[in-house]
Amino acid sequence: MTTTIEVLELRRLDRGSLKAAVKVRLGPVVIDGVRIVQQEGGAPWLALPQAPARRKRDGSGSGWSRIVEVIDPAVSDRLRTEVLRAWESAP
Repeated sequence: MTTTIEVLELRRLDRGSLKAAVKVRLGPVVIDGVRIVQQEGGAPWLALPQAPARRKRDGSGSGWSRIVEVIDPAVSDRLRTEVLRAWESAP
């Protein structure tokens, strides 16, 4: 069975390396907050939604933790391909 992937919204941002914010349908799930990131001179990539990581009581720990993870490599590749294709063809 093939997982349906559909770009529902794409907002171009062009704020430094942040190029766009995307809402996508992945099968029966809608994921808002997908970002397209591209460092200067690099290839664009997708960043799935994240939240600030909680600090431990001793103050250690920082960064971000995943909210959504696509664990099937084939679905992840298709998601990346479809979202980047929509971004490249958007006005």
